[in-house]
Amino acid sequence: MCCRIFVAFLVLALALSMTNLGDARKVSTVVTRHDSVLAWTTMLQSLSPDWLRNVDYCQAPVGRAEETEPIPDGFRLRTVEAVLRHGDRVPTSGPVHVNDDVVWNCTLATLTHPTELSNNNSESGAVEAAPTRLYRKRYLPGRELLPGNCLFGQLTTRGAQQHRRLGEHYRSLYVDKYGLLPPQLDARLLYVRSTDVSRTLQSAQENLLGLYPVTPASTPGLIRYVDLHTMDDNMDNMTPNSNLCPELENVWADLKNQEPWKVFLNVTKPINEAIAATGLFNGDPAQVDLDWFGDTCDARICHGKPLPPGISDALFLKAWIADQWENNYLYGNVAITNWTIGSFVQELVLRLDQFVDAPSDAARAQQPRFSLYSGHDSTLIPLTSALGLTLTNSALWPPYASHVELELWSDAQDQFYVRTLYNGLAYQVPSCTDEVGHHFCPYAQWRQYVAASFPIDYAQRCHRTE
Repeated sequence: MCCRIFVAFLVLALALSMTNLGDARKVSTVVTRHDSVLAWTTMLQSLSPDWLRNVDYCQAPVGRAEETEPIPDGFRLRTVEAVLRHGDRVPTSGPVHVNDDVVWNCTLATLTHPTELSNNNSESGAVEAAPTRLYRKRYLPGRELLPGNCLFGQLTTRGAQQHRRLGEHYRSLYVDKYGLLPPQLDARLLYVRSTDVSRTLQSAQENLLGLYPVTPASTPGLIRYVDLHTMDDNMDNMTPNSNLCPELENVWADLKNQEPWKVFLNVTKPINEAIAATGLFNGDPAQVDLDWFGDTCDARICHGKPLPPGISDALFLKAWIADQWENNYLYGNVAITNWTIGSFVQELVLRLDQFVDAPSDAARAQQPRFSLYSGHDSTLIPLTSALGLTLTNSALWPPYASHVELELWSDAQDQFYVRTLYNGLAYQVPSCTDEVGHHFCPYAQWRQYVAASFPIDYAQRCHRTE
């Protein structure tokens, strides 16, 4: 099977090489996550060096679906699950060139107040006395790995604003237009989860501030809080996590023994050599990590900063395209979503199951109406694959503040449907033969497709009992 697919990849690459390569955007739209690295390489040869600066990697579209997607008569929105990528940030890792004078200064901070869980504040949305003192965490200038005062991967003010705007958009939809949520915050109707990383936690907070702006407290001296659920990194399943499931290492090892990966190594060899020749990665091509390299350059481009010394736009573009292919091969590969994101997808579906299977609307009223999950690009790459979204080229790498919404609707007969949105566009779910209106898939059909990504023999193969 693998050989037949690879032959098809070669045919596609040859077809692309015969295409008029003058229109980069036209050529790029035929490249999907399922195409070979040769097809991607042919595509990148057609691109001008400034192509990347025209790609909306730095900011995902906020919302477009409500302008084009009519709602069928009698349909009512019942609950929403939103899965997000954090907003704009400084580099998370990557080589710092010895002659590099780019400085990163951050002004976004978090104020904290230690508090103890008790019976009085164990429920999200409870009210307690306002703290008399808050503590601000600040990074010492000149003492970080990045020149300046920013931690690796720190959310920027721009990133916070991106999620504030997205939250405001959610308010315009789910409060004002569809009436799913009340105008005033009722935290019992929300479920919020984030990876335990400052940029995802802050992105979730800013999103909620857009959804529910802070208003003067009705009772002076009291505050209302919202729980942000998180967990230890080693246990988190919102991203591919081989610490949580060691079987994933075997899955990746198998992929790296297949022909597409061998082609990838050959294609990227001169790219790695050119990067190392600038002095990055200790000048050793074997140490070049395209993820680290791309991350460093992406953040610079989004902030109008120069690329590392010796790195041209053309060289970075080649590395960026290759890195996209690598991430989609290892993370977005539909053949391995059971292991990359399957247990998280299963959690999302089981929450919807609880709503659909509830015995009455009174029982459903006890469940969250809006669930928000704040994660990473490594969350959305495998998730969009598991959901069957057909994405092309620049959409394959989720821009900052990207967002997936799973909207659960019901009709007048209380039959349930799912509408799947990604960055403001509704997507048709494969094999959904009974769509109603625009991309409203019957719940049973939608669930059957998505359940194919659930983990297989999870307890045995991942050595877990829970």
